[in-house]
Amino acid sequence: MEGERLAEAGEFTRRAFLNNKFDLTAAEGIADLIEAETIWQHRQAVKQFGGELEELYNSWKKSLLTIISLLEAYIDFPDEDIPPDTLNEVVALTTQLKNTISKHLNDNRRGELLRSGIKLTILGAPNVGKSSLLNFLMQRDVAIVSDVAGTTRDIIEGHLDIGGYPIILQDTAGLRISEALSITKTHFQDLDFLKIIGKGKKERLIPWLPVSRILIEQYLNKLPYNINDTEPIFRGQLGKKLQPAVFNRELIKLRRIYGLPEHLSAHSFRHSFASHLLENGADMRSIQELLGHNSLSSTQRYTKISLQHLENVYNIAHPITNAKKE
Repeated sequence: MEGERLAEAGEFTRRAFLNNKFDLTAAEGIADLIEAETIWQHRQAVKQFGGELEELYNSWKKSLLTIISLLEAYIDFPDEDIPPDTLNEVVALTTQLKNTISKHLNDNRRGELLRSGIKLTILGAPNVGKSSLLNFLMQRDVAIVSDVAGTTRDIIEGHLDIGGYPIILQDTAGLRISEALSITKTHFQDLDFLKIIGKGKKERLIPWLPVSRILIEQYLNKLPYNINDTEPIFRGQLGKKLQPAVFNRELIKLRRIYGLPEHLSAHSFRHSFASHLLENGADMRSIQELLGHNSLSSTQRYTKISLQHLENVYNIAHPITNAKKE
């Protein structure tokens, strides 16, 4: 209908806040409630939305106003009959408020950990079973398991609910996403290939996709920061180099917005890259070089080829099938 439109995301909450229906702590509670994944996250968000933090902060405000009024009375009206123990009362109220705030803040970040999750990184020497442990805990194949050391290239995350607390398990080794985040303007000098110095100082050439160059050039045109040719071009909100952890966090948000599988990560792009190349005729050795693998068996782990594709390759290439055609 004319003059009507769909509400924007968060519009009702914003209007309620602007009309003094609740404060920012309650608005934050609504956001936490939407993002809640565990029962304790849900309970904490409901308490915050219900005004628990607002009541606490208002009590602090009331104590501060009392302290200020006593001090101002003592300073501004020295000739008045002010009780002599006024300063003692101010000291007592100040000490009590300080202790209350300190106790609230020194809670070992329980509220923050409950909201954002506890990150646990599985560390160890190469090929000792870190990925197998992650898969066992997640009860599904999150990480690649290989006899070849160094198969895991990026941070791989799995989310668990343990006692109501969100636990984020991370299996990590060398970060291939860091290679992408280290691209500089110098890399654009070659129109056809991107020269990467990867893990172990190994150099390899990655072909530029036209669409990738166009998108990055559009990004550079809108980049508000002045950087020289040898500095990484991907920047965070404050203008510093974009970190892999931030990239992965934003990828998780996009994954949830578009309803993509929970196992999707930056690592998945490498799997798709390898599988698409192989299904479209690239040989395994070339894919190995493009991925920067030392071992061909590692490359084989990255490729997921359909049975139909294997049957087509067999029918085209095998000499017996060719003889039947003749």
